Amino acid sequence: MTREGQSAACQAPVVQLQLMLTEVCCLRCPDCCFQIPKIKYPRHMPVELIEHVSQFCQGIERLGIAGGEPLLHPQFGHIASHLKEWFHPKLLWLCTNAIPSQWDSHLDDFDYVVATHYTKHSYVNSGTDYEADNTEAIKRLREAYRGQFYVNEGLHHSRRVRMGSSPCGKATNGDVILFPDGLLYPCCVGPGIDGATGIPMTKNWREEIRSVPMPCSDCFFAVP
Repeated sequence: MTREGQSAACQAPVVQLQLMLTEVCCLRCPDCCFQIPKIKYPRHMPVELIEHVSQFCQGIERLGIAGGEPLLHPQFGHIASHLKEWFHPKLLWLCTNAIPSQWDSHLDDFDYVVATHYTKHSYVNSGTDYEADNTEAIKRLREAYRGQFYVNEGLHHSRRVRMGSSPCGKATNGDVILFPDGLLYPCCVGPGIDGATGIPMTKNWREEIRSVPMPCSDCFFAVP
């Protein structure tokens, strides 16, 4: 049984853990799936929290570092250089908008990097006049990083309008996310969806997260 606005819990085994390293971002996308522009006091994930949860995540299939903009975490360099030592993931990856450049030398700590490409065309359906373009930043990052580099092209932001209530691929692929407050969510959108439920990470988190209802009924990523 789930309460109104929530779908049944995802039963897929967890294969990927994302750490939302920070709620700070250098973009202000009005339709941000994490609702970052509405966060009055954005937080950075404490290094102590990362080290603490790593003991419960040894050998995770994929470990992703995201945000906000993770490169804006003031201790990004230290964190990046220790993630493999702390977690022993099979794959370590980074998602970034590529705009900050102060940590370029630490990108080689990752097995691959994903850069999300924004242009003025990304926001034509957002209902606002907000624009951003990180084309040049991505070119710089592509030259600085020597590993596998992927660009998420053709991103088009839409208004946060619910289109359906069935789980999307984000909700069924075993992808969970830990936020700076230490709460774990069963979907990578996390508390960006009203009504989402998070739980503290414990040694039994892989089983416990599978009992947490998904917020698909309120999510604008949900499918008809």
